[in-house]
Amino acid sequence: QIAPTKTKILVDSTFKLEDIEFTNFLLNIAKIPSFDNSLDIFEASFTESTPGFAFIITDEITSSYPYFQKCIYGKSLCGRDLIALESTCKGELGRQPVLFAAAFHGMEWITTSILICFTERLCKAAQQGKTLCGKDAAAALQRSRLIVVPCVNPDGVEIQIHGAESAGEYTNLVKEVSKGDTKHWQSNARGVDINHNFNAYWHKLRQMEIEDGITGPAMTRYGGTYPESEPESKYLADLTRKCEFGYTLAFHSQGEEIYYGFENVSLCWVCSLYDICYLCGFYWL
Repeated sequence: QIAPTKTKILVDSTFKLEDIEFTNFLLNIAKIPSFDNSLDIFEASFTESTPGFAFIITDEITSSYPYFQKCIYGKSLCGRDLIALESTCKGELGRQPVLFAAAFHGMEWITTSILICFTERLCKAAQQGKTLCGKDAAAALQRSRLIVVPCVNPDGVEIQIHGAESAGEYTNLVKEVSKGDTKHWQSNARGVDINHNFNAYWHKLRQMEIEDGITGPAMTRYGGTYPESEPESKYLADLTRKCEFGYTLAFHSQGEEIYYGFENVSLCWVCSLYDICYLCGFYWL
């Protein structure tokens, strides 16, 4: 889980998000000095749907490069597409696929743009026969099947950026829970924290939530009535069970920390922060 704090500070001082569409932010982030200026960020757009707005990733990456195809693996609570970019190469026999996923929380939309940047940079390096993090990009894409989910929780992102009205039929719930402060919204449109809604230690997290006084829909840390009660978590879990990923990288932004491992399971062979950054960048490909 990676926290691009310095990038977020730079972004906050460059754009007023309440005045622009999130997709315009994605299109302009390539101009920020912290990213490669040669990066061609693909187009994205907000498109009318019922209810609210659907965050649609256009075919810019898939039309510009032969390495990925776009698929819709489900729908969010508000009916927005849950989009994945899947590498067209199925990888070497016996090599398990890899999942990169971002924006589990509404406030963490910066992780979407970073994952998009990485994917486009990977494709460009492969097309040009170049290396990325010391790895032959084209060869890596041939070896490994990579699935990229840029935005796990599109409803939460929309609510955080554009307010409660982005929640469609759940607008009143969001208004009541947030008390007008959607800038700190992390959950989905039903007030369920997607990161707490998976079946990994769900009962343990539920007890911790109750001890903290979180017993119903909230802006953050409410895990729902049962594991995978929300479409965003259920569809991602279904995708994981279907693909049987060898490695999963979940991108989060929180403070200035990089978290690796879960409970007592950790990458004990990672020796340094440099190793972690290197691993997160390209190792598993």
